[in-house]
Amino acid sequence: MINGRSIFSFLLVVVMAIFSVYSLKYNPTARSIPLAVGNAVLIMAFIQLLSDALPSFSQRIMSMISKNKPKAVEMSEDDEIKWSKVSIIFIWLIGFTFLLHWTSYLVAVPVFLLLFIWKVGKAPFIPSLGVAFGMLTFMYVLFDVLLGARF
Repeated sequence: MINGRSIFSFLLVVVMAIFSVYSLKYNPTARSIPLAVGNAVLIMAFIQLLSDALPSFSQRIMSMISKNKPKAVEMSEDDEIKWSKVSIIFIWLIGFTFLLHWTSYLVAVPVFLLLFIWKVGKAPFIPSLGVAFGMLTFMYVLFDVLLGARF
């Protein structure tokens, strides 16, 4: 059955397959972690794809786990995807991408986090500012101070 969940699972399988194949281009030391993580997530994403696309597979998995007869799971309207909210998040991510292209990551990430948590997440300003400042501090210490990486 093709639905939003199965399409997302399929895209995740494709992305992780590309990730795993691309990690083979690294030297043996550098590829060990990306290859292990990529293959593990690829296997889990493939099982998720089968579970989403084939309800009978999902029922078999659930019966093996619970040792009981599987029950049909119905999605309520609250569980359905609110496409308006998804599109708003997608627009924010596009804006973040443009901001990242025109500024440094040390500016783009905290600004995005502050505005996204404050406006979309409807969190108070001060905690949003704290998360943004904490991420700025973490990225600066990790990338600039410890690793000496300049982007």
